[in-house]
Amino acid sequence: MHISLNLVSGVLLVKYINFKLFDQATNDALAETIRTILEIAVLIPIQNILACKKLKKKYFHLMWVLFTKRILVLILLCKTETLITIVDSLKAGLSDVDADISSKCANAIDGLATFNFNAITIAHTIPPPGAVELHRHFISSQELPELVDEILKTLFEIVLFEDGGNDWKFSHPILSLLGTSNMIMDMKSHFLHSQPTDCSNRLTMDFNYIENIVNNCNLDGMTQDNFCELLFQFRHTILVI
Repeated sequence: MHISLNLVSGVLLVKYINFKLFDQATNDALAETIRTILEIAVLIPIQNILACKKLKKKYFHLMWVLFTKRILVLILLCKTETLITIVDSLKAGLSDVDADISSKCANAIDGLATFNFNAITIAHTIPPPGAVELHRHFISSQELPELVDEILKTLFEIVLFEDGGNDWKFSHPILSLLGTSNMIMDMKSHFLHSQPTDCSNRLTMDFNYIENIVNNCNLDGMTQDNFCELLFQFRHTILVI
């Protein structure tokens, strides 16, 4: 299985393939190959993937390629149930001890969140390719939006409370996810109420800065950097309490 995953990853990364030509062609062999590999891959229980080092690396590498390089292919070819299973596997991979795996999962989640953010927040005369299909994935099952909210909470907890949480790879998808989420106030309340009362003023001030960036969100490099710095400042405040 890991050989098949590796082959598909290689094909998707080839720069001289014009994927638009495949969309226009009557031969859908490439699309069917990718769809078949994805359908087979999601049949493997995530605990089995995580337990096999070679399979784990190839599986998450393919997901990284799909979510960061060929997300349209993923959105257009996947059934909603398949996409949910894949996103759930990315959530599991965030906590993997292999830094390369957790990094790829964070990047993949950021790819999906950024695509969704741009599709929703940027004014378009005509919806960009994949926007309607992704929206359909989200509204056809309550499980996908709930899973995305769980991932957001997981990322916050990693950044704020775990060793290595100050790695920027985890903070980038947080802003992308918050940009299309209504969870900012709930998360603010959760984190402030979980800390000592005498520290609430300092924590509230730090979180207000974070909230301000989210409410005026765009995903340019400077905004991402400012958000990451504020998030790490909030982390430092919590850790020294």
